Amino acid sequence: MVLDSELLRLEVLHTEYEGDALSVRTHESWSYLDRRASTGKPVGLPHRDEYDMVYMFKRDATNWLVDEIRFALPPKIGRTNSIWSGTPTRPMAGETNATTLSIPYSTRLD
Repeated sequence: MVLDSELLRLEVLHTEYEGDALSVRTHESWSYLDRRASTGKPVGLPHRDEYDMVYMFKRDATNWLVDEIRFALPPKIGRTNSIWSGTPTRPMAGETNATTLSIPYSTRLD
């Protein structure tokens, strides 16, 4: 299984720069469609997700590098059903506030 994705909209909401650190908050709209890896045929229906993200960058000698990516708000997921048997989970104490998806090792994708 492969995931066909398209960024529909990227809006920069806020930037903050201090020394060798840069923070960028965005609002993003994405379109997704699962496809069979062997044939490219769609599996299920396309769906649209909305994310408010924070990208943290650090500067090395010559470049800005992504150091951390996290959700600023819980994501708005358009998919109502899934072939995945995993379920979204919230982080445990000491973890970041990012939402994760737990997928059992036995999940077959194609």
